Amino acid sequence: MTDPTAQTPARLHGLLEQSAEAWGKGLVVVDSDLGIVLCNDRARELMKFPEGVGVVGQSFVSTLCFLALGADAATSEAREAIGNQLLPVIQQEPWSADRIETGGTVIEVGYTPLSGGGFVYTFEDVTEARLLVERNRRLARAHMVALANLAESLDTNAGDHVLRVARMAEEISRILFEQGEFPDILDGFFREQIGTASIAHDVGKIGVPDHVLLKPGPLDADERAIMNRHVDSGRAILEKASLLVDGALHIGLGIEIAETHHECFDGSGYPRKLAGDAIPLAGRIVAVCDVFDALSHRRPHKRPWPVRLAIAYIRERSGTQFDPKVVKAFEAVMEMRRRVILLRWEAPLRLGHPDIDEDRRGLVSLVNQLASAESLRDRSAVEMVLDEVLGHLHACFRSEEEAMRQGGYPDVERHAALHAELIDEVRRYRQRFVDCFGQPEEEGLAVYLCSWFQEHVREDGDFRHYLVIEDADPPKIASRSNGLS
Repeated sequence: MTDPTAQTPARLHGLLEQSAEAWGKGLVVVDSDLGIVLCNDRARELMKFPEGVGVVGQSFVSTLCFLALGADAATSEAREAIGNQLLPVIQQEPWSADRIETGGTVIEVGYTPLSGGGFVYTFEDVTEARLLVERNRRLARAHMVALANLAESLDTNAGDHVLRVARMAEEISRILFEQGEFPDILDGFFREQIGTASIAHDVGKIGVPDHVLLKPGPLDADERAIMNRHVDSGRAILEKASLLVDGALHIGLGIEIAETHHECFDGSGYPRKLAGDAIPLAGRIVAVCDVFDALSHRRPHKRPWPVRLAIAYIRERSGTQFDPKVVKAFEAVMEMRRRVILLRWEAPLRLGHPDIDEDRRGLVSLVNQLASAESLRDRSAVEMVLDEVLGHLHACFRSEEEAMRQGGYPDVERHAALHAELIDEVRRYRQRFVDCFGQPEEEGLAVYLCSWFQEHVREDGDFRHYLVIEDADPPKIASRSNGLS
């Protein structure tokens, strides 16, 4: 047998290079002086190193510059980026992170320090694995939405409601994290899962009789007692589900939310009369989201409040019904949503039919919220608004087509075809967005929706003459006791 110690350095280096090429991962080995000792072809292929980058014997600093900012990085930007990249190197702390390339390829980049000095960078294409995770995440969300819809099957707005609550909960969580609040709670798992977990917050309503759930007015004491039991029912349903799926962590968080989102910060809520920090943070966040959305949207017993009045309601109950820190984060979210106005709700967009106009106004708001999320490059928010847009378009178009047929509008089938075409386009855009892990296209969907909506409204000029408008009750500003259920 050949003695390995008898091999020449050149021979050993050749064996190392062959092993690195056969490994399948990209590999860059750097010595203690930041000189590149080895860079295999897979690393060059995955990271698309141009000529002169990743050269053995070269300083690794130029490679770091390319990894951080690309081949055309300016010198001043490069220095700052290199400093950030070198921080874990200096601290000798292993780390790994996903790097999403244009087109959606995901490269897992890993850094490992060597005990004798120097370090190793590894690069691996993990796109398929990450896609599987993404699809499972969306599948879990779809299951939770289906469960929520089943619980409130006669409330046609339930699906949109839970998606709006989910997005608001994620946005509030992010703001709280950025403000440095609740650092022991707001870890990556919490921020990633609270949206999905919140979707089933009212799943216990599946056991509430329809005459209570859909009553068009205040509940009496007995009806209120029946309604209040939905939180315990929701906890029991989700606890049973958690026994069937090990590792479904969003269900565990969902149990907390289902049971505690009607608790009040001052201890006056139900079912346990918990107060302050005794209420799980997820429950405190969803309490604000749920009430705001219930106030600002149509429900069986009320017409929607103006947004400014719904915000004022939340603000006035800070410290009593709601956690003041959560209310502060909620107000920050609402302020962010107001910053981008791509489409305004103006007279030409109105048809004069209260329900259709309400739906259209909601679409205008969603277009602006999508534009805001796209401008912030907020992948999670964009994806969730896209989900809302699809649900809203489906419900809005269904109502319009029903009104067209009811009024005998002769062009209804052409409009229905246009509606179906837009829904398909939004669905395809969303799929591309998910499959590319949030990499933006050259033009975001918000601009396209804005143009489509304005053009579509111009074609509706004669539709308004066929509308059958029933007498509508004025908006009801009185809510059920203790917020809304």
